[in-house]
Amino acid sequence: MAELIEYCFAITTKRFRQDLQRVKEQGKSVSGYIDIKHGNKTSVADYTVEYGTEYDYLVIHNAGVEQRIRLVDGQLKLGVRIWFLCECGAHMAKLYLPPGGKEFKCRKCHHLVYQRSSINKNSKHGAFIYKNSLILKIMAMRENLGRIFYCSKYTKRFKRWLDLCDKAGLTDERVNANNLMSGINR
Repeated sequence: MAELIEYCFAITTKRFRQDLQRVKEQGKSVSGYIDIKHGNKTSVADYTVEYGTEYDYLVIHNAGVEQRIRLVDGQLKLGVRIWFLCECGAHMAKLYLPPGGKEFKCRKCHHLVYQRSSINKNSKHGAFIYKNSLILKIMAMRENLGRIFYCSKYTKRFKRWLDLCDKAGLTDERVNANNLMSGINR
């Protein structure tokens, strides 16, 4: 059976953005550490962002294993985006480390699936579990949402959260948000 993404530790290029900028500006390596959490277990991994003439690398030392992950620049209309280059050749913004795993890889290489995609929504019990997992996701999302207003309007993240509430059948949240906005606009 495939492992679940929700139980894996993930690293993103966002986590290393400042270090990558310093490496590009200074032309030398930058080091640091990250906390790797799997449930109740926490370990610390050292990392180094290495500047190279041809390629840049993220080198992670975790549990006595050194892993070199190549970093690739991707051109966007308004700048450059940094990607991890997985062993399979895919450009990824996020790499995963499953419990007991030794290397960070993309979800396809680790054969990871999302918990909600492994539930049969067509059965009574499956529909119940699916809806409850969606509600738990919505609660976690609201906890990390931050501000909901910007320039006297709802933020895009808050609107997305309201759409998920509608999808889960939590219509009271939409009604409360509409009442709040109408009260502010009076």
